[in-house]
Formats: sequence, C-alpha cells, structure tokens
Amino acid sequence: CDSLARANAAVSRERGEVPLPSLLATLTDGAEDESQAVRATALGELRRALRADPAAVSALLAGGEGDAGWSDRVVGRLVAALLRCFAGEGRTALSRKVHRLAAQCLGELGAIDPGRIDMPVATAEKVTLGTDSSDLARILLCDHIARTVRGANDVDMLDAAALAVQEVLVHVGCRPASVRAEDVIAANDGSTHLPAGATRAGESFWGSLPEDVRVLLAPGLTSMYCLTQKPQKPSTVRPLYQTPGGPTFRRWMYAWCRALASEADGPDAPLFQACSAGVFRHDTRTMLFLLPRMVLDALGADDESRRDDVAAEIMAVLRDAAGAAWTASDTTQSKSLHGEQAELAAQAVFTLLDQLTTWSEDADVARDNSLQPAVDAVKALLDSVPRELLARAALRCGAPARALLYFEDHLRAAKNVINQASLNPFYPEGGGLDDASAAFLAATHQGLAEPDALQAISRLRSRPRPLDAPGVDNMMDVDDKLRSDPSLNAAAAARRRAEDALLQHEQNGEWTEALTHYESALQRRGADVEPTASLDGAEWGRLRCLQGLGHLRALEREANALIAQRPAASAELAEAGAAAAWRLGRWDSLEGFLGVLDDAGSPSQAGTTGGGSFGGEHGRPGGEAAVGRVLLALHQRDAEGVARAATAARDALITPLAAAAMEGSYRRAHPTITQLHLFREAEEAMAAVTSLERATEGRGRGAVKGVDMLADWETRLELTPTALATREPILALRRATYNALDAKNAAAYTWLAQAKLCRSSGHHGAAQLALLEARAALEGVAATNPLARDGDGRPSPGMALAVEQAKLLWASSKQHRAVVEIQEALNDPALANADPKTASSAQLRLARWSAATGGKPKRELQDVYKSVLADQKYSEKANFHAAKWMDDLWKDATRREQQRAATGGSETIQKQRRNYDVDEKSIDYVEDVINFYATSLRYGHRHVYESLPRLLTVWFDVGASAAAHEAKDRRQQLTVEQQKERKVASKVTANLKTFASTLPLYVWLPALPQLSSRLLHPHQEVGALIHDLLYRLVKHFPNQVLWSMTAMARSLHLERADAAQRILDRAREGAPPALRPLFDQSASLADQLIRVCAFQPKPLANNRPAKTFSLKTEFPALKHLTPCQVMVPGQVALTPNLPPPTMRNAANKHLVPSVAEWSAFNQDVATIESIEDEVSVLASLQKPKKLTIVGSDGHKYAFLCKPKDDLRKDLRMMEFTTMLNRLLARDPLSRKRRLYLRTFAVLPLTEDCGIIEWVPNTTGLRHVIQALYVQDGIYTKQTLGDVKRMHESLKATPTTWMSEILKKFPPVFHRWFLNRWKDRPAAWHGARTAFAHTAAVWSMVGHVVGLGDRHGENILLDQESGDCVHVDFSCLFDKGLELETPEMVPFRLTQNIVDGLGAGGYEGTFMRVCEITLGVLRSHREALMSVLETFVHDPLLEWTKGSKARGRGEADNSPERARDQLEKIRSRLEGVVVGVGAAPSLPLSCQGQARRLIEEAVSRSNLGRMYVWWMSWN
Repeated sequence: CDSLARANAAVSRERGEVPLPSLLATLTDGAEDESQAVRATALGELRRALRADPAAVSALLAGGEGDAGWSDRVVGRLVAALLRCFAGEGRTALSRKVHRLAAQCLGELGAIDPGRIDMPVATAEKVTLGTDSSDLARILLCDHIARTVRGANDVDMLDAAALAVQEVLVHVGCRPASVRAEDVIAANDGSTHLPAGATRAGESFWGSLPEDVRVLLAPGLTSMYCLTQKPQKPSTVRPLYQTPGGPTFRRWMYAWCRALASEADGPDAPLFQACSAGVFRHDTRTMLFLLPRMVLDALGADDESRRDDVAAEIMAVLRDAAGAAWTASDTTQSKSLHGEQAELAAQAVFTLLDQLTTWSEDADVARDNSLQPAVDAVKALLDSVPRELLARAALRCGAPARALLYFEDHLRAAKNVINQASLNPFYPEGGGLDDASAAFLAATHQGLAEPDALQAISRLRSRPRPLDAPGVDNMMDVDDKLRSDPSLNAAAAARRRAEDALLQHEQNGEWTEALTHYESALQRRGADVEPTASLDGAEWGRLRCLQGLGHLRALEREANALIAQRPAASAELAEAGAAAAWRLGRWDSLEGFLGVLDDAGSPSQAGTTGGGSFGGEHGRPGGEAAVGRVLLALHQRDAEGVARAATAARDALITPLAAAAMEGSYRRAHPTITQLHLFREAEEAMAAVTSLERATEGRGRGAVKGVDMLADWETRLELTPTALATREPILALRRATYNALDAKNAAAYTWLAQAKLCRSSGHHGAAQLALLEARAALEGVAATNPLARDGDGRPSPGMALAVEQAKLLWASSKQHRAVVEIQEALNDPALANADPKTASSAQLRLARWSAATGGKPKRELQDVYKSVLADQKYSEKANFHAAKWMDDLWKDATRREQQRAATGGSETIQKQRRNYDVDEKSIDYVEDVINFYATSLRYGHRHVYESLPRLLTVWFDVGASAAAHEAKDRRQQLTVEQQKERKVASKVTANLKTFASTLPLYVWLPALPQLSSRLLHPHQEVGALIHDLLYRLVKHFPNQVLWSMTAMARSLHLERADAAQRILDRAREGAPPALRPLFDQSASLADQLIRVCAFQPKPLANNRPAKTFSLKTEFPALKHLTPCQVMVPGQVALTPNLPPPTMRNAANKHLVPSVAEWSAFNQDVATIESIEDEVSVLASLQKPKKLTIVGSDGHKYAFLCKPKDDLRKDLRMMEFTTMLNRLLARDPLSRKRRLYLRTFAVLPLTEDCGIIEWVPNTTGLRHVIQALYVQDGIYTKQTLGDVKRMHESLKATPTTWMSEILKKFPPVFHRWFLNRWKDRPAAWHGARTAFAHTAAVWSMVGHVVGLGDRHGENILLDQESGDCVHVDFSCLFDKGLELETPEMVPFRLTQNIVDGLGAGGYEGTFMRVCEITLGVLRSHREALMSVLETFVHDPLLEWTKGSKARGRGEADNSPERARDQLEKIRSRLEGVVVGVGAAPSLPLSCQGQARRLIEEAVSRSNLGRMYVWWMSWN
C-alpha cells in the first residue's frame, strides 16, 4: 500500500495540477470510448474526481466566473456521455459495472436543473431514401461493427464481429467468399492490397473507408470464418413479445431482429444476415440501427403476412406498455409496467415509428414512384397504430412530452377542439374535450411539471350535451333536446364544474379545498366496496391531499387501514405508507410497509419520488420504498445494508435511464437522477453517522463533525429545480440524516427550506405545517441554549422561522398580521440576539412592509430605516430600499405641490396642509435620494439596473429645473424655494462628482445611453460631469463605447455632434499611442457604412433589381480599411458583465471590485479582419443590405445595413428588453419559467440609418406558415388575388370577412414544431414552450410601448430553440394608430400563433406568462421608463421634422409629443387600458389587463379591420 501511495504521488507530481474542467473533459472522452474496460476505468476515475473536491464541482456546475459558457458545455457533454453509458446492454459483469459506475457519477453530479444542462443534441440515425446497399454497408462498418470490434471484451464478441466484417466485405465485393492462400500470406506480411477476386466496386468501397477503419478491418479481407453449427430458426409464433413472463428486452429484440433478418429478401438482406449471425447477440445498438431498415424491407415485400407480423409486434409492445387492459374504449390501466421489458421495448418502438414517419415524409417529397408501394405500406402501418395508445404507453413509460405529442395528434385526428384556433363553430369557446381526454391531458402536464398549462384544461371540456342519446345525429338535434329539456345535463354540468374546480385546487396547492371535494365524493359513494377492488380516484385523491397538506401521520394510518380492507391494492398503498413513514422517522411502521411490498412481489426498487406521485396514470412504483429501505438501514446503523440497498436501487433505475438515453433526453431522465441524488446523499449520511459513532468526543461534538462532512449539501440543493417533486424528498432525506446525527438545528433548517419551497409554489397549507414542524424540532434546544449551533455556522433558526411565518402571512394576503408577526419577533431579545444578521434583515423587511401598508407614520419609519442602516451600513440592499422609500416620499411631495399649484395655493388649503404636517418640500428629499442610491452602488450591483437609472433621472431633472431658474434669475428675482433648488442641484452634483471618482468606472456602463442622451444638459455643472464621465468611458472602454459615440458625432443635430466630437478628440489625445489609430479607423468605418446604407445599386441589364453587388468595386475605400482594430459590434461583445455578488474589493471587503480587479468586457474581443466582397440586397422597400464581417477569431458576423430609418427606436427597444431580461431573471415567478427576450446589437450611425446584427438560425413567421399552406395546396400563385377580391367584397363587415377567410386558411402552425422536432419529443415540447413564453413576453412589452406593424416578416422563429424574436421597431409609440388603416389589435395573436401554443391555446401558459410579465413591468416601471425617457432629450427625427430651432439648451429639443407618448406608456404600466376602443376605467389587475388585451387581440371584429396584407388569417 505504501509503495502504491508513493507511486501515485509521483504520478501526481509529474502530471501537475489539472484544472477540473480539463480533467472532466478528459474523463468524458474515456467514458465515450467503445471499450467497456476503458469506460469502466474512466468512470471510476470520474467518480473519484467528483468526490475529491465537492465544492469545486458545485462551483463548476453553477457556472464559473467568466467561463460559464465553457463550463456549461463541459458539464453538458459529461452528462450526455454518462447517459449513453446506459445504452448498451448489461449482459456481462463488465457492462453491469459500467452501468453502476455511471449511475454513481450521475448521483455525484446530482439532480441538476435541466435548464442548466447544455447537452449536445442526440437524434436517432435517419433512414435515408434510396440508400445504396454499399452506403448502408459503409455506415454499418464504420459506425457500428468497427465500434463492436474495438469494444469487444471477450473472444465470442470479437469472433462475431469478425464474421460480420467478413460477410459485409464479401457482399460489397472487396473480397470473394473464399480467398487464396497466397493472399492470406501476403496479408500476414503487411500487404494492404485487396485479395484476388475483388471487384472494381469493392476497390472503390474499400478506398472510401477512413484509414483507421481500414486498418482495423483489414483482417476481414482474408479471414475464413464459418458457423460451426446451423443457427436455430426463429420462432414462427407471433408476436414474439410475450407478457407476462416473456423474455428480457435484449432477448426479445434479438429474437425479433433475427426473425426480420431471416425473412428479408431486399438488396440489404445479406447485410442483415451478416449481423444476425453473431453481432446481434452482442450489440443492441447495431440491432436498433438496422431495425427500421429491416422493418422497411418487410413492409416493402409483397407478403401481407410479414406486414401483419410487424404490426402485431408493435401493438403487443404498446399494449403492454400502456396497460394490459387497454382498449380504445377502456382507459383503465394497470398501475405498474411489466419489468424492464415494457419500457425499453416501448422506447424502441417509439424510435422506430419516428424513423418510419421521417422516411415516409421524405419519400413524399422525393416523389419516387419506385418507393410508392413501400410508402403506402408504411403509412398503413402508422395509421393502424392508435395515437391514444401511443400516448398512454409513453406516459406510463415516463415520457410525458412524447405522450403529449401523441395525444394532441390523436385529438386533432378526432376533430377535438384543443385550442381557440380549432373551435367548432357550433360550440362556444371552451368546448371540445371529453372527461377522459381532459383527465389524460392533466396527467401529461403533471408529468411535465406544467401547472400553468393545467389551468387551460377546464376551458377545453365539452359543453354538456347528450351526444350518446338515441336519435341525436347532429348539433341541431342536441340544441332541440336542450331547449325541450333544459335540465337534461344539469347534473353533468355541475359535476364538470366540480371536477374543474378540483383540478384547479390540486394544482394551486389548495389541498384543504381539494380534500373537501374528495370527502364529499366518498360520502356519496357509500361504504359497500369489494375487497378485491382497487382504489378509485376519490380515494387516491384523498391520500394525495393528505400528503400535500403534510398530514403524514394521517396518511400512514389511512394506508395501514386500507391495506387490511383492500388487499388487491396493498402494494400501492404500502408505497404510499412507506413515503409517509420514512419522512416521519417511524421505522417500525416503515418496516411493516416494506414487508407488505415484499409479500406482494412489487418492484420496490425503482420509481419516482415526490409529493402526489401515487395514484396517477404515470410513474413506476417503488421509488419511495427504495429510499425507505436505504434510510431504514441507516437508522439501524447498518453500513453494509445501506450499500446493498443503494446498489439494488441503482440497479433498478438502469432501465428508465436506458430508455432516456435511447431518446437522448436529460429531462426524461431527471426524475430518475433525482433518486440517484438521494442515494448518494444517503451514503454520505451513513459515513457521517459512522464518523459520529467513532468520535471520541462527546455526542454534541460528534454531531458537529458529522454535519461538517455534509457541507456541500446546500450548494447541491441550489443546483436542483425549484420544484416540490425534486426538492421535497431531498429535504426529507436530509432531515432524517440530521435527526440521526442529533443535529436539531440543521433538521429545523430543512423544515424552513421546505416551508419556503411550499410558499413559493403556492402551497400555503403545507408551508404552515412545515413551520410548525420546524418549531417542534427546536423544542428543548432553545430552552437549554438559544445560541446553540450545529457546527455548520448557522445559528438557531428561531428568527428565520419568524420571518418565514411573516412572509407566509404576507403571501396569504394577511399583510397586517405579517407586520405584527415580524414586529413581535424583533421585540423578543432572545430571538434577535441568537441571530443578529437575520434580525437586521427582518428590520429592513418591517420598514418596507410598513411603508407599503401605511402601518407606521413617516417619522417612525425614518427611525426604523436609521436603525437598519446603522446595522447594515455597507449593504447595497439596505441603502437601495432606503433610497426607494425616500424616492417615494419625493414623488409624493412633488405630486402634492403640483396639486397645490393647480388649485391656486389658497390660504385655507395651505393652512390645512400645515395642520396635518404634510407641507414638506420635494426638494428636501433630493439629496438623500441621490446619496442613498449612489451609496448602494458602492456595495453591490444587484439593483444597479434600477438604482443607477433612477439616480440619473432625479439628478438630471433637478439640474434642468435649476438651469431654468438660473435663466429666470437673469430676468426676475427667484423665490426662496427656487434658490434652494439651485443650491441643491450644485450640492448633489458635487456629491456625485465625488462618488464618480470612487465608483469603479464599469458601474456607469449600463447608463451609457442615458448619459449620452443628456449630452446637452442645460445645467453647466451637470453637463460638465456628464462630459467627463463619457470621456472616461471612451478612454477606458474604447472598443465598446466608440461605436456609440462615433455615431453621435455624426448626428444631424449640429450642437450634439460637436459635443460628442469634442469628447472623442479629448479621449484620443489621452489614449496610448497604440490605441489612437482605433479612433481614426472607427470614424472612417462609420462614414463608409453610412454610404453603404444609402447606396442603391444600379438595375441589371433587363431592368431587374440587383440582388448583390461587389464591395470591392463599389466601396474600395471600405475594403482597404480592413484589417483594423475596430471591434466586431456583436451584442455579446457590447454588453458589459458586472461582478458576481460574491466578488469583493481586495482592499475593502465591503466595496465592489475595482476596475483592475474586474473586467467588464472580454479582453479577447474579435476585431474586423475583413469584409466579404459580396453584399446582398434585400427585396424590401428600403433595399437594406446584408454585410458579412470576418472577425479576427475566424467567425463570420452578418449585419443589416438599413437606410432611411431612425434606428434609435430599435436601439432603445433593445436597451429596454436588456433591462427587462435582468428584471425577469430576478423575479421568482419569472425565473422559475426562465422568461427572457432575445436581443441583438443595434448601432445607429446617424438619425436616419444604421446597422443591425443579423439574428442567426431564424426564419420569418410568414415564410413558415406560407410554406405549410403551399404544402397543403392552399397557397398558389392565384391565392393573393383571390384574397384581395374577397376582401374588397366583404371589408364592410369585418367579422364576416374574418369568418370567410379563416374557412380557406385553417390553422397549421403546430406542424412546424412537429416537422422540426417530431423525433425529439422533449425538444419539441421545450421549443413550443419557449415559443409560448417569448411570444407572451413580447406581446406584453409590445403593448406597453405601443409597438405596431407586427406582420409575419417582423416576427422571426428560432429554428433551434423555438424562440419568438421580434425585429423592426420603427412602428413604435402607437404609430400603428396613425396609419392609413389603423391597427386595431394590441399585438399579434392570430389563429396560427394560437395554434402554435398547443393544447389550451392562449389559456394556461400564454396567459400566465402575460400576467407575470405585466407584474414585472409594473413593479419596475420607474427603471424601465428611464430607458424610454431618453426620447424626450434625444427626440426622434420624425418628431423634429419641420423644426428649425437649433439653439443651446435642451428645452427647445424636447417635444411635448415625446412626453405624451411616455405618459401613455406610464398609464399602461399602471394597468390602464390605452388604445383603440379603450374606455375610461380604473386600473386593472395584471390578470384583468392580460385577459382584456388578449380579448382585444383575438377579436374577429378587430382582426377584420386590420390592413389586408397584415394577413390576420396567418
């Protein structure tokens, strides 16, 4: 051992310190090796590396500073490699070892949030059309058989691969069936020539193989393998898939593939038979590769029995996966899958059907008549498989995204209404789904953890109607019956309303209300139930409610009682009971439940965990029991038992991981990885408990040591999704661990974390119970030592519990009680002294809440804030909120002064104001507002996008007012208040000058647009400081800031251009000599790009417009400018990065890092190396040009040179959305949904031209929809003419016009998502969700800023992510209302966009995201308005046309029109509906405003009034 340790130390010294990302990348390469032995070695090293430094691993997973993108790629590739390790069969001891090691490594990484994983895209190999047999042989040899040869771990496997190589080479003509002895001898001597008898085609084939493959397979040229015995004939009994008691997945797949290969008679049959002879027995991946090709061979054969056999095999697999009792009319299902066979077999069938579908569609496009019989057979097979069966099989196999895809297809085929775009004209909105379909949709969304989408299901239910009544043949019959007997469906309607309410209660976490529904249903049912019967929905629902409420003791008792009464359901009841027992730490009870599972023979080692998982339509049973077995061994201090239970549990999870690997979906694997996370922590817990028992210190000290061993647990938890299903079992397991360690405080903290989780999820009842449990856990600890700590650095959580209780009350709309709760906690010295930091934070919260509720007078609040700032002097948060409060006081005082001025300031009113002590002057608050905002910027950047713009706005306004008083002072005497304003303006400017000298310069970068817009500020001192700040920014960040300032120096406003040029000249003079050419190059480049924008190429000889021109010919000076030092102006390069909160100034830990310590921009920026000669001219009216820049990094960057357009609107919109993205990332509800908007660089060169960064991987919405209509034969050359004539005849009646045009153009947009991602259901669902989210956010943003002209070419679709991207913001500030045909809708929500939102349409996800976005916009309206206020001081060209004024001072250049437009935006941000058809009203709630806007957007009357070529039918 000592020698080995010395050898390892020597190796480590020679190797040196390897960075963790590099080490993980190297080990990932090993995990991807074909050799199982190499994989096992690499995975063992990987496991040790992940365990060696958990803190470094957690930091890497969270994203390192400056290299987060690289870290994401390293981790994503690692996770993908680990999942692929499960793709191989576990036939040998070595392959099983690989599976176990990969599972352990996934557990070490933990249940990382899928949103953090940038996994490489994995798709099934496409079956190409008309592939020549030699092409298939090449792929087979290079990608599969060669892999098998490299990875062979025994002689049998190597011989089987060698035989396959030999037979394939014979088939393609590289060698004859038998070779001469001379050729064998020559090969042994190293000859690379083909043996005699090789054909010309064989020589060509061999030459086309890669060199490494030829070297590997060369022995096959002269080998003479033969089978020693004739293979056993495949069984003729079909289907081969048998259940129960059938073969394993691998054996079934082997039997089916052998049968298909033996029957094959097509051109590829020899290849199938070559692999069937041996490779199939050893390599499942090769079987899965050839399976669709062998099925195509069977379907294309003129043998109906072979086609029937394929269909029977597929149906047998799907029926077993969906439940043995499944039929088209019976939706009841058995609750467990048939071992590992069903899940893997079902996934193989899903992949097969995906490949056949793709092949069929490609064949339709190719229109090859020779393929038509096979195409017809494939389509017949696909049509014969019920989509509902596929959906139910997918859901029960743990693939809810695939289930949703199939089920929506089923609903469309059945002509069901699944969203507003497919409404049947006979039914009102909300009709279409029967109860069973609605229930299944609910189950799929539950499996996808989509509570937003669930809200739409109740609106999709069918209107009560007796369609099954005799004699009812059409809707008129239904209406006649309803009119004759209105009570016919009253009971059914009431039941549906109750079910809809119940669904909402469960999803909103209103478990008490849901429990009431279930109790009522059970009372109506009565007590006469057969012992052999399974539990019905109400009984399972009651158990779910008990678990949701946290009534675990009641759940345990119920499960025990029901097991005795209903033995037929004992396994599932024991699972539910085990879930409660191990959370409660009731080990005897847990042992009893596990015994029931053992007696029932239930697979109690695999499954899902989390609240409410039992009793549903999906999920494998046994997950809770598996955790319970591990914890029971932990309780018994049985280390070997923990290891055995964890190993057995991991082994049982191999099947779902293999199925997820086959689909290439991390999201599908995530519930299983959550269990691996749990087992890893259970093993760590056992180590901690063992350490405790071995400790020689007293028990308390031993507990401290045990908790210290689990120090990385908190960081690991932060990397998981903030979902109850993921975090609740993790917290429960940790609680059991801490109790075993006698660490009461740590256990209480887990209850506190659970309470926060439940509160944020809206489960207020469960949150309250968690708080009660936390307090109970602390009983006895606080009495003996209130300052006790567990050794992890955290004090007793008493104060934290009080704060969380107050937050829960606040969230429950009990604001007064929340304030009282937090006040009482602060008044308790024991709590405050035990946790001073939390007490100080609570005091700040008390101040904020008191201000919001008006619970304290102003003077008391001042005292509270003084106390807070005394404790948190160096806190950004405390200073920021103090500034906000003072800011609110300033705005309130300003408003009252304006009201006083409006009423004339009568003596009576002034006397009343003095009596009520409300006569404060707004100017009295200004200095404190600015100082607090500026101070907050010194200590952090969390609120910089709110504090900095607001600070500048207040400063600019006070300075402008003071400048106006100075001008007035020359004409008349100023009042005392006006003189005071002048003094305050000078004083705050002096203070800001001091702050500016101490603040790191990068802090001012987010305010660059605001500073540059006030370049001509009328106040001399303010203007001088603005100029100085801009000069310093240009000097220190020339690459980024020059693009903005150079353009400003070319402004049509001469005084503005002159001021900008003076700043540039000063910066150039102060720059190092090496940087001075950059200033000249930037100016020359800007001048040339302005010329390119305005250039109009000459028409071609046939008078057709030119589509391209040569840059070298037309703009030689621009070509000669490159290469240059000017940075490529991409959005990423122009966006500053602020330091993370954890990074502090080295000299003073309270301050943010200095400029020397933090670089706001990447130092290795790409500069302009060259510009491609060919410039494209787009066909739109203004003829913009597409210019491609080649960067010094070798990448190409495309830009759009746009003439005759004021791109400052586009620039401000990008600044607005950039700030909104920051705010969305901070909002809990938005962050949970990852809401954001795509941004791109916009660079105005003058007021009427500029360049825009080309958005890659996008296509226009109009092009997508038009292509689908062309595919359906709906859109032809005559279509537009027909539309125009129809519009002319019907435009007088907009609703009629819309109804008629929609009949001709059905909704088709959902097919775009299917076409692009149909073989990757998880990606399909992610893309559609991304579209819904981004479309909703853009809709709300567009409404707020008055964005119009949203036709299909201004809305782009990202073809990789599904994101909706808006471009061209020239029609801003309600300009659409001024068009010849005014725009009547607030945003584009036409039938096709609704169709792209999936089941539920705009109800559910879209609606909820609209509400959340409006909430964020409203909450931060001041910060967002500061971006748009730049238009007042840097007005649009269209607002200043006709004005000849060009004097000094900004007042002449701040048109009232800008202020009017901003006032409309402010009104919208306050909930007032402004626009077409808006009537005076009180401000609406976010929910009310969102619904009102959506109703306006989808109104057929409004859509019918839109400009015809806006294409409101698209």
